[in-house]
Amino acid sequence: MITRIKKSLAYVPASLLEATSFLVSIGQKQREINRLKREAKQKVEAINLATKKSVDELTKERDTFFTALFAFASPRKAELTKVTRSQKTNAGTFGWRFTTPYVDIAEGKSDQDIIATLKKAGLTDYIRVIEEVDREAMLRDRPEVKGVSYSNRDEFFAKPKLAKEDGRAEELVKTEAIDV
Repeated sequence: MITRIKKSLAYVPASLLEATSFLVSIGQKQREINRLKREAKQKVEAINLATKKSVDELTKERDTFFTALFAFASPRKAELTKVTRSQKTNAGTFGWRFTTPYVDIAEGKSDQDIIATLKKAGLTDYIRVIEEVDREAMLRDRPEVKGVSYSNRDEFFAKPKLAKEDGRAEELVKTEAIDV
């Protein structure tokens, strides 16, 4: 389905020469976008580098407190979990919780070993068989199937030329119709 969008108030080029100048403008804007993104990435990397030592030290200290809290709670687990598995305090909560159940395959066994064991035991309900439409094969062979059609869209694109040092040009694509 084609989406119609309202007429733009922007100037529409009237010739190929003007369209080319629009591509130049798109390229200039893309260069500026790439430059700003590069600068932002460099600033984030610099901030991370500048704070790494402090963060690492604080993380080590935090983990020491956590280990000490565990050392306190572990021998008292039965006492602490009589009423509830979590202990709420003014400073926060600590306690025990069950993880989401998971299947743990014994060391030295592979999924293929378990599949063979399940088949031998007649437990094939526990073997997943994935069925999905092979769209690539259908496009290649184009069989006639009820409910299937083969389509493509005519989309408009623009990709300005940028020098290597200006970064990668982003290809802009529009598939909507425009009422002009």
